[in-house]
Amino acid sequence: MAIAYPRAGAPEPITYVHVDDEGAPISGADVAVRVRRADGLWYDWADGSYAARGAVAQLDEPMPELDEPGTYEATWPGGADGERFKAFVAVDGVVRGVVEIHVGGLAAPGDEMTLAAGAVTAVQAGLASAAALADVASDAEIARKALDNRQEVDDVGGGRCITYDDDGETPWRTRTLRDGYGNAIALGAGVPTRRGAPQ
Repeated sequence: MAIAYPRAGAPEPITYVHVDDEGAPISGADVAVRVRRADGLWYDWADGSYAARGAVAQLDEPMPELDEPGTYEATWPGGADGERFKAFVAVDGVVRGVVEIHVGGLAAPGDEMTLAAGAVTAVQAGLASAAALADVASDAEIARKALDNRQEVDDVGGGRCITYDDDGETPWRTRTLRDGYGNAIALGAGVPTRRGAPQ
């Protein structure tokens, strides 16, 4: 199931793209959306409240077709930060797409929720927070060094593996090497063994 991360407290469009098996747009369909909150209550499009399904006056909101053939859209009023919802899009009374909505999540601010026939896609229009981007960059840097930088295996302390920093001289990560029983390993000829940077 796709997940969308709209910003808190702002109306968000829910877009459905209706196509046939060959990808050709289908116009003139009866498309509607309903939204359920994580606590099981449904959005009432009539008055903007959430209630048990049997108490909702208007469960489904029609999704008019836009100027682009086969593209249907309705605007959901949004939710509070941290709330979760599911949006269900039905075509001719049959649910064809579902997207989980995490308000104010990692991709906030702003997500456009786009549902395609037979599959669900959340198109993230907003930028991730600076902190989240910094974490991603840090993880990528760690992975690059672990994969590419010089490594050396020796028998110091019963066996260890050293990964060096980008200069090839400064130890960056040191790991102890042990056999399957937790004992020191015996290294033969060729120790220390080195792995150079990739060519």
